Amino acid sequence: MAYAHVMFLRAGLTLHKEDIEKAVAALIETSTFCHGRRKQSSMVYRIILRENYNSYTTEQVHAELCYGTTLLAESILTMLQDPSFLSVVHGAFKFRSCYRAFKECIAILKERSWGENEQKIHFESGVMLGVGVYNLIIASLPQKVLNLLEFIGFHGDEATGERLLMEQVESFEGFMAVLSCCALLIYQTYLYYIFGNGDADFELIHKTVEKLTTRFPQAALGLYFEGRLHQINGRIESAIEKFELANKVMDDYIPFDAFFNWDHTYLYAFAGRWNEADATVAALQEKCSWSNATAIYVRAACTYMRGLSESNNHVVPEEILATVTSAMSEVPSKCRMVAGRTVPIEVFCSMRSRTFLERNRLILPLYELMYLWGHFNMFSKNNDTLMKAYRVVLDEVTRLKPVYDHDATYLPDWCLARFMQGVLLRYLKELDKAEEIFKEVIEQGPVLKEEIHSAAFSSLELGLLLIDRGLLEEAKERIKLTRAYRSFPLSIPVSFKVHSAYKQVKKLLQEHPWDQKGSL
Repeated sequence: MAYAHVMFLRAGLTLHKEDIEKAVAALIETSTFCHGRRKQSSMVYRIILRENYNSYTTEQVHAELCYGTTLLAESILTMLQDPSFLSVVHGAFKFRSCYRAFKECIAILKERSWGENEQKIHFESGVMLGVGVYNLIIASLPQKVLNLLEFIGFHGDEATGERLLMEQVESFEGFMAVLSCCALLIYQTYLYYIFGNGDADFELIHKTVEKLTTRFPQAALGLYFEGRLHQINGRIESAIEKFELANKVMDDYIPFDAFFNWDHTYLYAFAGRWNEADATVAALQEKCSWSNATAIYVRAACTYMRGLSESNNHVVPEEILATVTSAMSEVPSKCRMVAGRTVPIEVFCSMRSRTFLERNRLILPLYELMYLWGHFNMFSKNNDTLMKAYRVVLDEVTRLKPVYDHDATYLPDWCLARFMQGVLLRYLKELDKAEEIFKEVIEQGPVLKEEIHSAAFSSLELGLLLIDRGLLEEAKERIKLTRAYRSFPLSIPVSFKVHSAYKQVKKLLQEHPWDQKGSL
């Protein structure tokens, strides 16, 4: 089992075809082995008689847990190995079996007489990790998907998932305690920003990182999370320093840098260190196969911004422009299909590359991506970082104003720059100015066409601004209106952020977040 899960981590980090195939084969072998050692009881027996968990041997107890954990990993890799719709359905059935195994593990933990058995600590550690992660995965899905999953028997609760992982962090006992720390940190420091609006628990994050780094002071994983903690607090240079240190001690067999160095790229970009940002993405392209289309686009954007930074008249030199044009023309052909659909971020990068090829210009392309990954929220935690970001965006708005006044084709560029200005003004507590900008961009939405995401995100940010003002009913209605923006490259990321904002406002209104009346 240990070997299979090491292979699972490696496959998930690299997404190389051969790594995924090896990991799936190892996981199938492990799940078959564990299944053969589980307690075998017929359905009729379970209906008529209550299961006696004290009759289970130690091997059978742990086989049940290992079976559920392995199926969870197997279901994820099954969908990654073959990104077709049938593969997703197949993975969902494995996920269902995993859910049943974890339910059985919870019953064993509660009803079995453990006495002073030390093995309970390790079993409980595994159950809390597996059930905690399962709950967080289910709870992260949009409400409509949740309604369907609950109808067919899946149930998940965010509070339960976080509580189970937090208990593991507090006790730090059992074989799975470290993985519980990592799962909680990934959820709090990544998913809250990518799929939510950055309302993470900073005290919990700090406590968890401290636990990890105190126990393993020179471990790469702890250093990466320490860097991420600096990053979400807007301490850019400190974050870069930790990421660089982590890269030096990184073990290539489980390449965690293939995950964390995407952050490293944006940190370099924010600092204006374009060559280092480009080199980091180039290394990522060799090390992992996550999204070649995105990597090519980011590298092209870094080259473009380097050209602008070296120019005195905001004109990119011809040789650099030719390099960027060549790279941008490759992006659309590199997009992949997952479950019969293209990946939203790749569709967006493809759209942006076509925009560049048509206009020979981009407006703060790395800042646009930074907003999508929640970086603007991170900037807001440090006043110096926030002001630096605002000055960059304000300079672009000032430059575009006379151009847009004389050329209406610059409308999408103007709306994008104004939208980013509005977001930063909201974090600077200039709410009146921010509200005016968001309404201006929303009004232009119908004519933005493919680039309507500026209006969609402005609508969402206006809802969040109304929450800041305490106008919760108005915020609720505005967030619901944001759902009207559909069928554009970033509609799925918008739907996740809308889901998060809606939960937030309903919680503040002291309503149940899953109240069906007026639900999303």
